[in-house]
Amino acid sequence: MTKQIRPTLHLLALRPLALMLAALVAALVVVPLPAAHAQMQQAVASPLTTKRLERLLRVYVSPTAEEASAIDRLHEAYLAKFRAELDPEIQAVGRSMGGRMPSQQEFEKFLRDLDRVQTKIAEADNAFLDSAANLVAAPRRAGMQRIRESRERQRLLVGFARAAPMMFGGGGSFVDLADLLARDVFVRQVPETARDQFDGLLRSQEQRTLAQVRTYSESLMKAMSSFYDIAMEEQAAETAAKGDDGEQAADPAAAGKAAMERMQRMMQRMREIGAGPRKAIASNLDSNRAAVRQFASILPERTFHRLRRDIARRSMGMMGARNSMAF
Repeated sequence: MTKQIRPTLHLLALRPLALMLAALVAALVVVPLPAAHAQMQQAVASPLTTKRLERLLRVYVSPTAEEASAIDRLHEAYLAKFRAELDPEIQAVGRSMGGRMPSQQEFEKFLRDLDRVQTKIAEADNAFLDSAANLVAAPRRAGMQRIRESRERQRLLVGFARAAPMMFGGGGSFVDLADLLARDVFVRQVPETARDQFDGLLRSQEQRTLAQVRTYSESLMKAMSSFYDIAMEEQAAETAAKGDDGEQAADPAAAGKAAMERMQRMMQRMREIGAGPRKAIASNLDSNRAAVRQFASILPERTFHRLRRDIARRSMGMMGARNSMAF
């Protein structure tokens, strides 16, 4: 039995980062789907949906029926443009990778293409929101800016931002507390006498989280630039260990031990390059923990406990179960 297990463990240790890179690319890309907005799964932001837009308008703008109807027509045009112009480009970027192990040039181009597509999505979002703001009475237009910021946070928290805890460790995921709070389940429970206080606290969370997510995104892209180099170096080390004939070492136990040592070295390097994203996530976790306590005196007890549970669950992500009681 031991002789059968050791080769299996050795195979599991082979090229861990190179395999992770190939799997990550495959996970971020889907083949074309018949859905209206088929695109790379999680790699770039989906269009601003009707459900999300309506929720944000209720919280931040309170449009009249006429304003809401006019904005809805603009939104339909925005979605149609997204389908016609952005979806094909997004799918083309996905097909360029094909879910396989990319070369360095291909991976770097993939990152540039993702950035280019995200920029075009931002331009489409802002053009729509600019036009929508002109349809709202002047005293309530500030709410449209808050929707714009919410949408920016949403765009930045997709793709690699969601995969970072799995890739670089850290035990938790970045959580947009402001977006969680801007929901009917919480807003409608705020007592009338505390609405101004709630809105002031919510606005501070929006501004704080936007600054944090921008820092997180920048640090993540720097880490991803180094990720490929580490994966390729790890793959080269494995190839060198096999020898010129490409055969495994005669001693499976020694080969397995060497492979595990290489993996441990590479994972240590992954932790080193992931220091920036981990720091950003830790800062977000700490500030969210402090911010949640500010709402204890505003929200009814049951609603406050739901807020704590919801943010704890979101902070868990793929690797952060230990944060489930952090709030």
